[in-house]
Amino acid sequence: MRKIIFNWKYLVFFGLITLFLVYSSIEIPLKYSINQKTKLDKLTIQEIENNKEIPEEDKKEEIKNKQNSFIEYTWNNIKKFLSFNSLYSTFLNIKIRVIPLLLIATIFIFERLKVNLIKYNIGRNQKYRNELFKAKLKIALIPIVYITIYFIIMWIISVLSGDFEGYKLSNLLPFAPDDFLGIIAVNDKISLLISFILVLVSTYILNLFILEVLDRIGKINTILFIGIVLWMIPIVLMQGIGLGKALTEILPSKLLDFDAKFSLKLIDWFLPALVTVITTFWISKLDREYEEIINE
Repeated sequence: MRKIIFNWKYLVFFGLITLFLVYSSIEIPLKYSINQKTKLDKLTIQEIENNKEIPEEDKKEEIKNKQNSFIEYTWNNIKKFLSFNSLYSTFLNIKIRVIPLLLIATIFIFERLKVNLIKYNIGRNQKYRNELFKAKLKIALIPIVYITIYFIIMWIISVLSGDFEGYKLSNLLPFAPDDFLGIIAVNDKISLLISFILVLVSTYILNLFILEVLDRIGKINTILFIGIVLWMIPIVLMQGIGLGKALTEILPSKLLDFDAKFSLKLIDWFLPALVTVITTFWISKLDREYEEIINE
């Protein structure tokens, strides 16, 4: 399995996901720097000093920014966004796009491993099933490891940048105060821990669900399935009222953005998680007569 996971194609794919995460983290200060530096370069120092719209205490900073190179000015702005709060907030906002990409990566890894298992277990059907089940449990951990490593890197960057704000994340993790989550989240450290654990468990459950679907309909259909079930159907249902919106609260797609809801309650996470687990178990028990056969 190690050789399959560390194939250069998968490493490149994970690298591209990382680049997307990095760009998303610096996109705001980068765009701001381009716009502001362009404006500053058009002004003379005299014009900045005479500009009444700029507070006196900020004029020295503006003059310094004008004298700095674009790279220096941009880096100074980016550093302001390297606090743990800012980085984690960005991750929470874009994980609805990042996690499906990680799931797609595991689809290709699982397909490759499944081919190998078929080759080495011909005529041993029960052993093949057992090995396949173990493989699903292991491969579903890949996004978990990736997210954990990224979480650690966020923490290290925020510490090295000198702008580590601790765990002041109450505004990012608005648990309902009268709910179980709100009661046990007695401080920001525990709030962060709860949030991170829920994200990991949600990702793992979703991955097992997708791998079970993959085992039935093949990788191309499964990728289309991800697009339809995790993105398109929720968007369509959200346009309606009543039952449509209610359904979005229990669909597997809700596990991607369960924490987007203000005053989050445990039931908001538990219901879609339960539905996903039950659906995964149901798919695994279906008649395998029409199971996808891989030829290579």
